[in-house]
Amino acid sequence: MRHRLPLYDVFRDRLGLYNGLSAASDRSARPGRTHAIRVFDDGKSAFAEILRRVHEAQKSIEVRAFLWRDDEVGNRLGQAILDAAERGVEITIQKDRIAAVYEYLGGNKQSFFHKRINPTQRFQAWFLGAVYRSPGSFRQKPNPLAEAILCHPKITVHHERKRFDHSKVFVFDERVITLGSMGIGDNHHSEWVDIMVEIDGSEHVERLRQRLAGNVPFDPGLDVDFLVHSRGAAPRRDCSMLAQRLALIEAAERTLTIEMAYLGDPRFTNVLLRAIKRGVEVTLVTAAQADVLGNLNRATCDKLLRRTGAPKNLTIAFLPRMVHSKIVVVDGSICDVGSANFTPLSHGVYDEINLYGVDRNLARDLEDVVDGHCEEGEVVEGRIGYRRLHSHVERAIVAYQSRRGGRLRRPRRTARRPRRKPLRLLPPPMRAGRDTSGPVPVLTADTGAESPTDGAERRADKRARKLARKRARRLARARKAAEKNGLLIWRGRKGTNRARTRP
Repeated sequence: MRHRLPLYDVFRDRLGLYNGLSAASDRSARPGRTHAIRVFDDGKSAFAEILRRVHEAQKSIEVRAFLWRDDEVGNRLGQAILDAAERGVEITIQKDRIAAVYEYLGGNKQSFFHKRINPTQRFQAWFLGAVYRSPGSFRQKPNPLAEAILCHPKITVHHERKRFDHSKVFVFDERVITLGSMGIGDNHHSEWVDIMVEIDGSEHVERLRQRLAGNVPFDPGLDVDFLVHSRGAAPRRDCSMLAQRLALIEAAERTLTIEMAYLGDPRFTNVLLRAIKRGVEVTLVTAAQADVLGNLNRATCDKLLRRTGAPKNLTIAFLPRMVHSKIVVVDGSICDVGSANFTPLSHGVYDEINLYGVDRNLARDLEDVVDGHCEEGEVVEGRIGYRRLHSHVERAIVAYQSRRGGRLRRPRRTARRPRRKPLRLLPPPMRAGRDTSGPVPVLTADTGAESPTDGAERRADKRARKLARKRARRLARARKAAEKNGLLIWRGRKGTNRARTRP
């Protein structure tokens, strides 16, 4: 029987409640709704809002960035942050060094903070450039603005080590959170398809910090929560975010709207296959050729079409430009938007932050964004072509990078079936010439469970026989080596083997 994910029943109950509501009973009309989530469907509007928030900040700004390129957009944000620091605003920047390889390859190939390239990054950039036929730049130009930010006493920058932090989050004055998929660079601003959402409220900032620290678990009963994976708080090879996102997709009953940058995780592919086969209307939007993992994306889409027979309830749209957003909307009610892809790297390797929202208005806005992108792209009909060798190489690279990623935990069995003994023959009689007055051997069957005492004795005897055989083999090897070297072997006080020169 297929394993049921832990939160599956919770999501199904909540979706069943909303699917039973009429169109007139909208959640926005409910009293007590204290949050308002804004959606920015492109990089220009999102970046303009972020700049406005930086200029208006009074106390603190926190930035978690995966990519930060040394281009026009990167320098505009850097100058705004430096100006805010001059006003006395406390600023914290967490920039991941592992993303420097992608900064050397994409855009203008200039990194804002990482100007020194070590041999490992040089090899990684060369290898990716050779695979995707896009050589990187190993000559980084100095940037006085970046040096001024690093030296400013009001700005704390963590950028020297690999943090494996893939999240994109801005927190202003401990009151406003802006998160999503947008990196800091010209291509995210005007070329790529990105999504950002903004939520206002100090309680949400506190909730996010508690979730990142691992102090509180994910609560699907809340209208707003955060799906996070934090390497500092989660146990090794454990990613609760994986089970939560899989259960959310598994619980879909009517519609499933997805816009995803990178695919390839077989766990998400399988849960999508099951949703399609049970009749859920699935819409998947991605790039016709992604900047990385492009052939793996196309291979995954082709698998969905091939394994399901391309039914009418499956729509796959390819966009001519890069799709970098990460959106999941289930039954027009529950939304999952943020930085996590459908790859093993996003579940157990990278730190990720997604917004979980149960809001029909938010779901409607996100579905409108995806529908608009579908009109811009081309709906796929029939099989999808891709380079098989390149897809295998990309799959191998992802498998190597995510070898220490998260895994699903299976629930332990609480009750075990009683262990039955097989048919056995009682001890045979004595041989001819000896006393044969013993009982005649009969075939018996012990149908009861093995008692704990018998099992313990049997295991102890087995261990003793195994240890005796091991000691005998060790003694035989020692004697053989001693005879070869002209030594004598005798038994020591505590059973140890000793040797001396043969007289």
